[in-house]
Amino acid sequence: MIDSTEKTYFPSAHYASYLKNSSSNSIHANTTIQVEEERPLFEGLPVVARSPVYTASPVTVTGQKSSSSCKLKYSWLTIFIVLCINYLLAFLVYFGRLLQSDMTYVFLFRPQWLGIFFGLCPLLACLLTLGHQGVQNKIEWLLQDSTEIWPVLVVCIVFAFLGAVSFNISGGLEGSINIFSIIVFVCALGSLHQPQLRCTVGLTWSDATAWILMWVTLDSHWNEDLFFGRQVFVYDFWSLMFSNLSVIGWKIFRKLPGFHFRLYPVQLGDILVAISCALGLAVFLPLAVALHYVPPVAWDRLKMVMEGSLTIGHLLSVTLVFFHLFFTVALVEEILFRGVVLAGLDGNFPQYPYCTLICSSILFGSSHWGHEHQWGSRLLTCAVDSLGGMVFGLAYRVTDYNILAPTLCHALINTGRAILF
Repeated sequence: MIDSTEKTYFPSAHYASYLKNSSSNSIHANTTIQVEEERPLFEGLPVVARSPVYTASPVTVTGQKSSSSCKLKYSWLTIFIVLCINYLLAFLVYFGRLLQSDMTYVFLFRPQWLGIFFGLCPLLACLLTLGHQGVQNKIEWLLQDSTEIWPVLVVCIVFAFLGAVSFNISGGLEGSINIFSIIVFVCALGSLHQPQLRCTVGLTWSDATAWILMWVTLDSHWNEDLFFGRQVFVYDFWSLMFSNLSVIGWKIFRKLPGFHFRLYPVQLGDILVAISCALGLAVFLPLAVALHYVPPVAWDRLKMVMEGSLTIGHLLSVTLVFFHLFFTVALVEEILFRGVVLAGLDGNFPQYPYCTLICSSILFGSSHWGHEHQWGSRLLTCAVDSLGGMVFGLAYRVTDYNILAPTLCHALINTGRAILF
């Protein structure tokens, strides 16, 4: 349910029309829908399939809080409790890893399987109900003011425990990656159906999607590779902590006025922009090989692709790799670096479009610092990925903040690298 005192943004005319004609539970009866004039943030570039931004104007109601109630205040007590819970869960994960060494012959009682079983039940229950308006209305009394964070923390801690047990003890992503791919796929489809993000009462599909994708991608990039490694107690704790803080940050960011992106409707122009950007980046393949960013064996594999010597099994594997990279890597990075960072910088500094694009791209490139182990290789990786981030940012702007275009381009590039490596 959307508070009538809050300003809500709808990403497309299709959903604005849908919500306007929906029941009174969705939008307050006194809320009016108006069209806002758009000002391009990146002048000089053609804009594909621009659609007007619809706004639910705030209504002043006596006795209710103003739109400033969107800003949540989190006390030190909340952070302290989260720290304590994370320490407890990290100890349980660490103890489970030690226990597994003495009971590996008992298949059904392995800690990671127990974690998947107990964690998957509430996970699927939340994902299948959070997108339903009736469920949000029933739990609205739990989600008012600053207490809104408590159910969010409970859900994300359950998710984090599942992720820590199944990922850390198994020693890699292979044991549970299929389960997480399916869950992320379901979350992403729910997000496509529920594109509205800002000032929404209750949890949404987008919240669940953000947590899972942030854990899988960002924790792997910035925690495991850079600092602590995998097989230590400290990693267990910080992986849980990073997940919870990411959800808290997401809950704050999605209420900011400058934070918006659209996933729907999918238009042909957006897909063409993504493919064009991916082909444009492919032009730099010879340079990447010359700088040893891509191994020379990539030419042999590229020759196999061009000659059509790949079998049906190879093509099926490539398709599965593409969908896996789309939902578990490309989508979260584009939501963060384009949907949050770039859009936020554009909203605060609209007079410096080139600077905001460069800054967000450098941040994107620096997130891949841990992929290499030597300083020269790390700098080269960050530089190449920053260049890719600029292309993704241009695709994001040209398609009028459609997150699908840079995500599709990103997934195509990553899939190509997976084939050639």
